[in-house]
Amino acid sequence: MKFNYRATIILLVFLLFAAPSMATGMVSKISWQELTPQQQQILAPLAEDWVSLSKKQQNNFIGIAKRYPQLTQVQQLRLQERMVKWSKLTPAERQRARDKFQSVKQLPPEKRDAEKQVLREKHAKKHPEAASAVQQVSPSPQGH
Repeated sequence: MKFNYRATIILLVFLLFAAPSMATGMVSKISWQELTPQQQQILAPLAEDWVSLSKKQQNNFIGIAKRYPQLTQVQQLRLQERMVKWSKLTPAERQRARDKFQSVKQLPPEKRDAEKQVLREKHAKKHPEAASAVQQVSPSPQGH
């Protein structure tokens, strides 16, 4: 087997220069101080947990904060309540919630819609004042 010096040099250059910068870009997280004051206010329920979130999770929440001003007041309140509840969950409870979300996401559309309807009904029983707002922002069944 012939040793290919050129390929080895190219690989070494990549490993020395490109890989470390890619790795730090993937791993480095966004500090709480890097958020704008508006983002900090919106994401305040997550402040204590911010450092423990993955970069992907941080970016997801930053995206939510960007869309927050376009939400209705009821939607904003619901989002704040959900972030507070999320921040109070244990890591095991959070993992169960993620697993449940993934399992529902993988269901066929009609079963997924039925599961969502069950969850809406449970939520409506616990929070009757929010039920009308949820129905107003939910997509119509004809849109599926």
